[in-house]
Amino acid sequence: MTSGQGDSDGCIPNTSKAQDVKIDIEELSRQMKLVQVEKTPLLIHSDEVNASNLPTKESLQMHWTVHIEGGPKRVNHAAVVVGHTIYSFGGYCTDENYSIQRPIDVHILQPGRNDQTACRVLYRFDTKTLAWSKPEVSGSVPGARDGHSAVIIRHKMYIFGGYEEEIGLFSQDVYALDLNTLEWTFVPAAGTPPFFRDFHTATVYLDRYMLIFGGRGDQHGPFHTRSEKYCNVLVYFDCERQEWVRPKTMGAIPVGRRSHSAFMHGGFLYVGFGYNGLTDEHFNDFYRYDPETGEWKALTPFGNGPKPRRRQGCVTLDNRVYFFGGTSPMPTDNSVAEDTDMNEETNLIDHDDMFILDMDPSLKTLCLLKTIEAKLDTSGLPLDLMQEIAWMKMPNKISPMSSG
Repeated sequence: MTSGQGDSDGCIPNTSKAQDVKIDIEELSRQMKLVQVEKTPLLIHSDEVNASNLPTKESLQMHWTVHIEGGPKRVNHAAVVVGHTIYSFGGYCTDENYSIQRPIDVHILQPGRNDQTACRVLYRFDTKTLAWSKPEVSGSVPGARDGHSAVIIRHKMYIFGGYEEEIGLFSQDVYALDLNTLEWTFVPAAGTPPFFRDFHTATVYLDRYMLIFGGRGDQHGPFHTRSEKYCNVLVYFDCERQEWVRPKTMGAIPVGRRSHSAFMHGGFLYVGFGYNGLTDEHFNDFYRYDPETGEWKALTPFGNGPKPRRRQGCVTLDNRVYFFGGTSPMPTDNSVAEDTDMNEETNLIDHDDMFILDMDPSLKTLCLLKTIEAKLDTSGLPLDLMQEIAWMKMPNKISPMSSG
């Protein structure tokens, strides 16, 4: 997808239909305004200087720019960005038959679920050859689990938490895989770790800290007794010191949740969506956390964003954040409300759509949005702008892609 950055001759055509629509350039410019924030650094460790050299700026003008249907219908999938390509792996769809074992698919976006058992095998996907392999690993291999998190910090992959199927317990352990030697190690961490949990998020800050937020735990610690616990305390893992840190936080702290999304942008942590089983509530809210000041803020992006949902995929690519898939409560009527046999999983609807959140939209992008919103005649626009508008509205299409 074209980035939409760089304001060229993206003018609105002068047609009779366009004359009936007033586009407030001052308002668009206001939405674009960036506010530099003067902050007092909050040191993660009191005995060290502030390690942050990142320029941080508030994205007060962030805007939902694209909503298109037609992608793979998936929930609980995982996605990463390689170059300018998004790879989505696994997940499942509620109405599919998983009694038949088959290879888990990879969906590739250019701008599976395994119900039998959890897995402890490392798989590697080559994004050039589109081929899977199972590299040999050594060391202290973590037990089979799901609902855990994984991040890359320097030359290691760190995993945390999850539910260990073989022993039937929630985890609060940290393991590291050296990507050069493919050796697993158990990381003996100092400090107080986050509560036992799964379906949380882990996000990297300064290529040193792993930020853990949310997830589902149990009132009885590692035991799965269905007495669910949802924590909204943010905890850092310092990979250099191998130490857990609980920073002092303030402001509009999000409600505890699981199966949410979290990402870093411009030196800030953003958290949104998810589900709280205690209140049986899905969310489509949005929060920003400043690691330097410890302050949370509730945000409302411009535009029409996703409905409340959980289990969606989320990746960042430059100044855009891609949300796709996930599941939401099924619209209810009297018949559904009276059906006491409805359970949590059967009363959900899976999504095949994608939303794009532009963290720093250009004036050109905002004008294109107004053109689409007002249904203006675009026949007088340059071909590149006409194509860009078409891409913003065209449904996704799933096409086979071979590795040969």
